[in-house]
Amino acid sequence: NKNSKSTYNSFVSFKGGMQDLTNTLAAFLPKESIQLNKIVDKITITKDGWRIVTSNNDIIDANGVIIATPSIQTATLVRGFDPLLADYLSEIKYTSSVIINLVYKREDISHPLNGSGFVVPIGEDLPILACTFSSVKFPERAKPGMVQLRCVMGGSIYPEVFERDDTWLSTKAHSYLSNILGINSQPIFKMVSRNIKTFPQYTVGHLDLISRINSRVIKYPGLELSGNAYEGVGMPDCVQLGEKAAENLLDNIQGINKT
Repeated sequence: NKNSKSTYNSFVSFKGGMQDLTNTLAAFLPKESIQLNKIVDKITITKDGWRIVTSNNDIIDANGVIIATPSIQTATLVRGFDPLLADYLSEIKYTSSVIINLVYKREDISHPLNGSGFVVPIGEDLPILACTFSSVKFPERAKPGMVQLRCVMGGSIYPEVFERDDTWLSTKAHSYLSNILGINSQPIFKMVSRNIKTFPQYTVGHLDLISRINSRVIKYPGLELSGNAYEGVGMPDCVQLGEKAAENLLDNIQGINKT
């Protein structure tokens, strides 16, 4: 409806967090179709399709495979049948981040929090990369009268923060945020999580690299790649690419069954 208000800039999530998405998807699948805590050691091509070998020597034969691991791991899995594809995938570099979640009483923060958060320019020379006002974007993230702040530290610019312990990280995050937002109390809750080599870097020439990767993948009917390394790091991008991979795989399998 052209007369309706655009929601392009709206923030959307799930009340219980992003795991609501995977839990719901899993609930629609037969229980025996999901295998957890299994490490895939090798993927090979067979005369009938594909073979997946796990670290405990389980063998899974399939008509098609979607590899949705970070491209670093994907490169290892495809190297046995396409070293050049593995080399291309290895060109995508990743960086790490530390996420510090802090909860305060709203009355102890003088800043109006009239936004969704802020990013920090490199020129400020702070190990904080950004801060999201999580409970402003998603009110259910904090109880009434409370505020949840999500601070991001590290990245490729400040890798030294990954060597610090949780106490140092939460203390530093609180100190920096107190100066920026006018916080006059200690957090009543804090949680630190490390995301090691999880954020792909789209450097100059990324589109050409993806074109080269796709030119190799197309040589293998029944093989699809998905994840945040290729066509977007956000959830909508990943969902769209995942759907595209599934549709391509289904079309391929149906085409084989018709011949």
